[in-house]
Amino acid sequence: MLGIICKDMGRESEAIKFFNKTQELGLKDDELFRIIGFVYYAMGRLIEAEENLLRSAHISPDKAETYYLLSHIEKARQHYSKAENLLLKAIEIEPDNVDYLYYLGNVYYRSKDFERAIRLFQRCNSIDDGKFQVWNDMGLCYIDLGDYERAKKCLKRSIELTPLHFRPYYNTACVYSLTDNTDEALEYLEKSFQLCSHRVCKLVMKDPDLKKLWNEPRFISLFLKYCDKKQNEENN
Repeated sequence: MLGIICKDMGRESEAIKFFNKTQELGLKDDELFRIIGFVYYAMGRLIEAEENLLRSAHISPDKAETYYLLSHIEKARQHYSKAENLLLKAIEIEPDNVDYLYYLGNVYYRSKDFERAIRLFQRCNSIDDGKFQVWNDMGLCYIDLGDYERAKKCLKRSIELTPLHFRPYYNTACVYSLTDNTDEALEYLEKSFQLCSHRVCKLVMKDPDLKKLWNEPRFISLFLKYCDKKQNEENN
């Protein structure tokens, strides 16, 4: 119990100590290994995370969540085929789990298999169409396929579901930039700055989708307003 409390508080190192003590007492519970694996993953210690999750899978091979968590490790390693196989195993056990379906779609997106990703996202929406991440990522797929009208529709739905998350605004700005609609692009970009300037400042000058805006005086003004201010705060 103390280990779980520390995990929930973000005190991963202390959580690991309590979990290891539990193992020393001889408890070999699949959930314990799964939690330890998750904590190690959150700490970026992928080898230890994998070891504990594999122990969990060995004890209870019918637990879909274990394969789902293992897929995160393989995705972090950019081993997309391995991540796909683990997710397919999880989905075989729980075929209507939207989180698993979405994550598989995201793996396909990362491996640039956009059509398959879209099919997974559509399947997610047939079960639950209220996940803003699904609509956002489906919009990203359509951007990469050059279908900007469908991209805008997906991103609009994402904004409707979660109007205070910067991502769909930022991605909508990319769509308008790519289609030479400068005013709309800057409008959505400013909204994304307002919602999460520190994240957007790290993205805007590296994102080729926004390249057409870089020399725009209004873009420069936004960048100086939000990013220089952020830089000054970090330096003080």
